[in-house]
Amino acid sequence: MNFFSTNNSSQVHVKNALVSQVSFSGFFLTSLVQQAASNFEDEDIEGLLCGIQIDQLKSVTTDFEERQEKVETEISLQSYIPTSKRGIFYDSKGSVDFNKVKEIFDEGWQKKEGEQELVGWFVVRKNSGDMPSLRDAAVHKCLSRQAGESKPCLFLLINIELLQGNNTQGLTYKVLQHSSSVPRTSRFEPIPMVVRNASGNAHAEYSSFAPAGALSALSTPGLSAMVEAMNSLYNVCPPVHVQEQETMFDAILESIDVLVQEVKMKEKEVCQLREELKYLEQELL
Repeated sequence: MNFFSTNNSSQVHVKNALVSQVSFSGFFLTSLVQQAASNFEDEDIEGLLCGIQIDQLKSVTTDFEERQEKVETEISLQSYIPTSKRGIFYDSKGSVDFNKVKEIFDEGWQKKEGEQELVGWFVVRKNSGDMPSLRDAAVHKCLSRQAGESKPCLFLLINIELLQGNNTQGLTYKVLQHSSSVPRTSRFEPIPMVVRNASGNAHAEYSSFAPAGALSALSTPGLSAMVEAMNSLYNVCPPVHVQEQETMFDAILESIDVLVQEVKMKEKEVCQLREELKYLEQELL
């Protein structure tokens, strides 16, 4: 594996095999997230990515050449090897200890099946945003140089927004590589991702979203016509989870209508008080 071959740290720039797409299973992602979020107080986790490199020869037509043959590289992420804590295979400045990387990989390799290779590394953080840190960039630069030009080096960054007391949590994730458009730099660019076993079409499901009676109950001028037009467009029976969203939406609109009516009543009371105040001021003069 190129990661553990002759050290390439003397290279001035970073250049790896460019990846056009990354694929993984839903279980791969949920397993990582579950391990990181199992305890709110635990520190972030990181480790190595294992996968399979798939090279495909495709014909591409450009403005300058007809049917140009081009090799596109896809990485299929198969598994990951977590470390016991952050900073196991690098120091505070981002310099990588490749002997330690090899040790972690060899130990985790015993538990893997198939011909998987080391294709990069990952970090799962909590409440830290989805931008790589300077140390992340330094670590990735070292790994990329060691991998060489014929192998890819991926960086999977996951951020979990864990808010205590909330019934919903946020999740952002992306796979990064060094930019191909800006050579001789360590700038990141995202790679398109595909979840292999995700066959649902959320856009098609939520296109059937149609608010029910709450919209027509509002007194906003012209809203009834809009509701009728929406109902005529969205006449497909939506899935259960979309119906739940419709019910929640209707309840929110009903609450808004109640608040609007209360505000109008308060405005009338304020106007009456102003008239009384004006009358009393005139009587006292």
